[in-house]
Amino acid sequence: MLDATISQMRLNGKRAVISGGGSGIGRATAIIFAREGASVAIVGRRKDRLDITASMVRAQGGRCHIIQGDVSLSADVKRVAKESVKALGGVDILFNNAGVHRFGSVEDTEEDLWDNITNINLKGTYLMSQHLIGVMKKNGGVIINNSSTLGLKPVPNTAAYSAAKAGVISLTKSMALELAKDKIRVNCICPGVVDTPIHSEQSPEFMEEMAAYHPLGRIGTPEDVAYAALYLASDEANWITGVIMPVDGGISCT
Repeated sequence: MLDATISQMRLNGKRAVISGGGSGIGRATAIIFAREGASVAIVGRRKDRLDITASMVRAQGGRCHIIQGDVSLSADVKRVAKESVKALGGVDILFNNAGVHRFGSVEDTEEDLWDNITNINLKGTYLMSQHLIGVMKKNGGVIINNSSTLGLKPVPNTAAYSAAKAGVISLTKSMALELAKDKIRVNCICPGVVDTPIHSEQSPEFMEEMAAYHPLGRIGTPEDVAYAALYLASDEANWITGVIMPVDGGISCT
């Protein structure tokens, strides 16, 4: 559970766009960012899920705008960017969180599945950044990209996902170098296995195995990742850019 008493208003007056805001890490981040004083716009394909997140943010007195759209589609992203700026009056923080995960080896992954995974995880991160950078250049800002420990350390049967997430890591570093002159910091989070709907099809036995795989002995919570995003978005991290931050219970050390 989120503890409302720990708020320090670290994002007071900031305006944040969060993709994949309908559940999991995106939902937790929207709630925490709003609690810390930010106005948030959440982006996702399923309005029913976005509505739930928005109601949770508003229940704690936060400001939340819903923007339905698919980050893998250029036309959608252009519209999302325009609606975000209109709703928030500008953008200070972008959290590229939207993602999908599917298992599959190089031999078994069909082209349409490869395209779906890379289009959402990598292309979506690129498009959202591309269409909001111009607005953020006016006053500087923060972009946080959500990758994965599989982008750092692939395992078998995750070919497309690992490749896409490794691409997010490289894209983060490129963006950090390009945008430093514009006072836009760009960093990347690499979560381990987190208890989100992305793993809803996995068996309890698989999740128990994954918990044991992490040196800290458990899988992550959405809040574990959201608080890392909060730090990177805050002024406490204002001399940090181009960082690839594992938030993974220690598995990147094994």
